[in-house]
Amino acid sequence: VATRSSRSGGLWLSMADGLHHFENGQFTRSFTNIAGVPANRTSFAFEDHEGRLWFRCQGVGAPPFDWTWRRLDPRTGELVELETLVPGVPSEAADLTEDSAGRLWLSGPGVLFRCSNGALSRYSLRSAIGENYPGLLAPDNEGGIWFRPAGYPGVLRFFGGEVTRYGKEQGWTWRTSVTCCPTAKATSGSAPAAACSGSNHAG
Repeated sequence: VATRSSRSGGLWLSMADGLHHFENGQFTRSFTNIAGVPANRTSFAFEDHEGRLWFRCQGVGAPPFDWTWRRLDPRTGELVELETLVPGVPSEAADLTEDSAGRLWLSGPGVLFRCSNGALSRYSLRSAIGENYPGLLAPDNEGGIWFRPAGYPGVLRFFGGEVTRYGKEQGWTWRTSVTCCPTAKATSGSAPAAACSGSNHAG
């Protein structure tokens, strides 16, 4: 079960039979048997600033590794593919998030993609992480995107077309996923303590 907090209160859950909203000790909304989306082949990502739900899914009859991102508006039931909104989104795009300006970011092997006003931009990360996937994406309130590839002893931040590494020199000694606070601000030369957090599993 994947869970995400809702802007209007409660939680959104991605379960075996679909997407559900849970609040005040009970389920209040449910979306099951979504047309064209097998319920057991969905991966919930987040709720955007307009309250719409984004999830990755494998469509009916699609090849095993052919996954697409879709957006569901729980108020109207409207379901839209990301490819319809932003033509050219690659099938290998993995994690999806939204930054403070409402732009969508996706990750791929050694690359970040940004979707803004119907246009797709591509930013290579190969000089920093090779062909590895960035991992989970965590936006900050300055437009930066934080991430940690699998096995990387620290964290990286993409901002203004450049990647900044934060490792043991800045106190990052664990190997974990990254979570960023939306009010975080980056500082020169060091990772902001209030910005990102992780478990204290020593690396």
